[in-house]
Amino acid sequence: MLLFISCVADIKKEHVNVILKQKIIERVNSDGTSERETYNLIKIGDKENAPNAITISYTPYFNEAFIDFVRVIRGFDTLTIDLSNIQDNPAPADLGGTIFWGERILTLPIIDLKENDKLEYKTILKGGTWLGPMSQESTLKKYQVPYSGYFNYVELFEEFNTPIKEKEYDVIVPKEKDIKYQIFNGKIKVQRKEKGDTVHYNFKGENIKGAKYEPLMGSPYDNFRKLIVTNIPSWYEVSRIENELSGKNLEPNGYVKGFTDSLLKDVKDDSEKIKKLFYFVSDIRYLGLIEDEREGYTPHPPEITLRKRSGVCKDKAALLVAMLRAAGFKAYYTITSVGSRIENIPSDQTNHAIVAIVQEDTIIYLDPTIGQGGRSLLPPSEWGQEVIIVKEEGDTLREIPYFSIEENMEKISIETEINNDTAYTYFKGYYTGSFDQRMRRRFIGKSDDEIKDELLDIIGLKDCDLLSFKIQGTKDFTDFFNINVQYKNGNIIKIKNLKMFKPFSCGYIPWFFEYGFSQKKRKSNLKLPVSGYFTQETILFGLEDSVISIPMDFFYEDSFVKLSLASNLEGRTLNIEKEIIVKRDDIPVSEYNEIYMKVKDFERRKEGWVLFISY
Repeated sequence: MLLFISCVADIKKEHVNVILKQKIIERVNSDGTSERETYNLIKIGDKENAPNAITISYTPYFNEAFIDFVRVIRGFDTLTIDLSNIQDNPAPADLGGTIFWGERILTLPIIDLKENDKLEYKTILKGGTWLGPMSQESTLKKYQVPYSGYFNYVELFEEFNTPIKEKEYDVIVPKEKDIKYQIFNGKIKVQRKEKGDTVHYNFKGENIKGAKYEPLMGSPYDNFRKLIVTNIPSWYEVSRIENELSGKNLEPNGYVKGFTDSLLKDVKDDSEKIKKLFYFVSDIRYLGLIEDEREGYTPHPPEITLRKRSGVCKDKAALLVAMLRAAGFKAYYTITSVGSRIENIPSDQTNHAIVAIVQEDTIIYLDPTIGQGGRSLLPPSEWGQEVIIVKEEGDTLREIPYFSIEENMEKISIETEINNDTAYTYFKGYYTGSFDQRMRRRFIGKSDDEIKDELLDIIGLKDCDLLSFKIQGTKDFTDFFNINVQYKNGNIIKIKNLKMFKPFSCGYIPWFFEYGFSQKKRKSNLKLPVSGYFTQETILFGLEDSVISIPMDFFYEDSFVKLSLASNLEGRTLNIEKEIIVKRDDIPVSEYNEIYMKVKDFERRKEGWVLFISY
């Protein structure tokens, strides 16, 4: 895995770093391992954002990494970088470093690059790109891949803000282990030649513009020009191999069975049993356990995760599967991807593990890792995601269904009474799905004073008096999270006998909705969570008040979003209803411009005020 370190920034065309040539040669062995050589020639046009290091990741025992040479071409001179300065350090404890235990990074600092310099270097990775698989055979062999005998890889043909003049990816495979491939999000030239017992593929991209970051564009793996090569024959084989890797650590032993029976002692209803086990495993902290010299893809035995109350996603999923099986459910370890979609070509594109309960007419999906701390068994961020259920006989690629807006919404009701120059307000908030999860995390472990500060931030007022408040317990999963707040606000704006009051409904727009529609034009699809935002607000004016102006109505709806603001004045009572609904998570570029104009028009209602006078 080669990392080209560069900052993402807005840059002018004449001042960019350009990859003049990148040449990758991947020589694949019949056991699925490979040797990968990567050559880069980069012209420096942006000194401030020039590469500051060359890095390559590897895992001892499973592959080896080398930096072969590094040169800086400056005019007619060639400077050779001293390789004795290479640093070999443990990988940071981020997601990758947690899953791929023992991962290390070779780093060679590069300093004082100047504009028009050319940076030239080659790296080598022996053993393949896999970082730390775990199997019985791995103790007998120097190199090992998780899917023994198979090779697959995802290669991106784009970079953020870095144009590529020419990129070639050569794959040389044994004829009996020939690959299939698929290209996404653009064009790549392909050549195939048979030479003796091997097949040579050349994938070539030319004059590729540097991609620009756009808010809420999703993963580069969903947007960039992408090549997937694989010789895995089917999704059934992916499922079957994953079962070989993980199956032995999915069955409950006596300790797990006894613990499960004790936990469910007084629970009779199947639905309540599932929830009880889910909330228990969800509460186990996300922390990697090092139980063996060569950690990797397989989950630890459920007893270890249970006793130590720690584990990463694969461990938590395996424990929940074991406990559900102990309780009599047909539960399966299930693999998926977080952050990017899985393309429909059989290969290992997964980075996450969840749980599936197979019932007669439906499948219930549970995620005790990302769903941690929330009432929902599956966070809405995983709706529509592709999954592979791990079975001994294999299984096909499936898709998690989308659920109703009501299962991922923020619903707020507000009652305000105007008395002279003071507004007395009763605020109720009800949060489901990811909003429930986010709100619980927001309040967990907070003191009363800290809770008050959070509530003031939620209602959007800093200068008001909280009269009373009540929030649901962060560990109370009998209902979705809700808050109740009573407060008074004396900040009604007065200009002579004219008064101005700004309703909560007018000022509130979800932050990511504004952030997503911050550009007039886009090149990538806009990804918003499928969700609903509802506010129902009632304002009761005093007997001496006369309302002379209320916020203007607005309505727009298409197959992607619904935007609505409706005001209705009856006597002294003003009712305001606001809806913001995201129906689909992927708004294509072709639809963006029209929706953008409507969103901007709708956002102007943020400045809506009620004008009234008192006699």
